Amino acid sequence: MLVAGCFPADADGGDERAVDTTAAYEAALEPLKERSDVLEERFAAVQEEGYRGPGQVRRVLAEIIPEYAELLDETRTLEVEGADLEKAHELLLASLERQQEGLELALQGLEEGDTVLVAEGGQALKQAQTLVRKHRRLLARARD
Repeated sequence: MLVAGCFPADADGGDERAVDTTAAYEAALEPLKERSDVLEERFAAVQEEGYRGPGQVRRVLAEIIPEYAELLDETRTLEVEGADLEKAHELLLASLERQQEGLELALQGLEEGDTVLVAEGGQALKQAQTLVRKHRRLLARARD
């Protein structure tokens, strides 16, 4: 199965193996990404308009943190071929680790009533987003 955004090798003899490897990597990531999207939606649902208080956010964080940890573990087990994909994968892992750390800091801050920890958690989540964007750029280069 090819994931959207994966293109066959150029007719002029482009590196078909690199494209196939990238497509296989993206296909392996797809079910993990879908699960991650669901978790992100659950977290987003208790932000802004959906916010009903710190207890609600604590409950959601307590539910999704173990699921994110499972996703991170599964992502670590993916086999990656090629220097470009390895770099992209390392950034993805770094972003997931930073996201996990941010969620845990936010939960700890809410449980302890520590706004500094909550803010640190939010900052870690922003850093994770930056790492994801870098991952996507490297993955796009690997496709080329």
